[in-house]
Amino acid sequence: MTTTTTTAAVAPEYLDEKQTAAKIGVKETSLRGDRHRGVGLPYVKIAHRIRYRVADIEAYLAANTVVPQRD
Repeated sequence: MTTTTTTAAVAPEYLDEKQTAAKIGVKETSLRGDRHRGVGLPYVKIAHRIRYRVADIEAYLAANTVVPQRD
C-alpha cells in the first residue's frame, strides 16, 4: 500500500523588520513609525512579531519608483 502526501503551495517568503529595513534602505525606526501612522508597507502581525511579505515589499518599491523625465 502506498500513501500519497500532498502539500499546500509554498507560503510566500516573509522578512522580519531588520531584514526589511536593510532591503529598502531605511532604519527599523522608520518602519515602526510608518506602522504607527498607518502608512507605508503592508505587514503581518503574528504573536507580537511583525513580518513583511517580499512580494509586498517589491510592489511597494515599484509603486514608489520615480522615473526622471527630460524636457
